[in-house]
Amino acid sequence: MNHRARMLAAALVLTAAWLLPRPAAACKCMLVPPSEAAAQASAVFEGRVVEVADVQGAEQPRRSVTLRVVRGWKGMQSERVVVTTASDSAACGIDFARDQNYLVYASMQDGALTANSCGGTRLSTEAEEDFKALGMGWTPVDPKTQDSATKPAEKPEPPARGGCAGCAISSQRDQRWALAWLLLPALWLTRRRRAR
Repeated sequence: MNHRARMLAAALVLTAAWLLPRPAAACKCMLVPPSEAAAQASAVFEGRVVEVADVQGAEQPRRSVTLRVVRGWKGMQSERVVVTTASDSAACGIDFARDQNYLVYASMQDGALTANSCGGTRLSTEAEEDFKALGMGWTPVDPKTQDSATKPAEKPEPPARGGCAGCAISSQRDQRWALAWLLLPALWLTRRRRAR
C-alpha cells in the first residue's frame, strides 16, 4: 500500500468516527446534603404523582408532572402542584411514575417549578435521610378545594315563629298539660262557689 492509499484510508476512518453517533452524555452533578438542598430550593414537599404529560412546543423535551402534596416543608400553599422536568435522564430529568410518592426539591424557573435529579428529588422510599433532616413538615390545605365534609357547620336557623324557641310549647301533649293547669284553678273556684 502506497503512501497515498494510507492517507486515504486514515481520512476515511477519521470521517467514519466523526459521523458515528456519540453516546449521550450522562447527567453529572454533585448531590448536596438535605439541609443545603432545602435551602437552595424554592419549594420542598413530598407528593404523590397524579398525572405525567409531555409538554408540547418546548425547545427541549420536557414533562409536566401533577402531584398531590402529602406534606410540605417550604413554598407549599396548595394541595396540588405542577412541576416540570426534562424528559431525558441524561439531561438530569426525573422519570416520575404515576401513583408513586416523591420527595421533591423544586426551583422556580421562568415562573414554573422545575425539578431535576441534581436537586435531590427522589422516590420517598429512597429519601429516609432527607426526611430525618427535614423533620415532620405540614399538610397544606387549599380552602378552594375544601370538601363538604371538612366545611364548618352552618349557623342554625332561628325558630320560624320567632321569640324563644326553648320556651315555646311544641307538642300537643305539652299543650294539653298547660291547658289542664290553667283550667284547674277555674274548676276549683267553680266547685267552691257551688258548695256555698
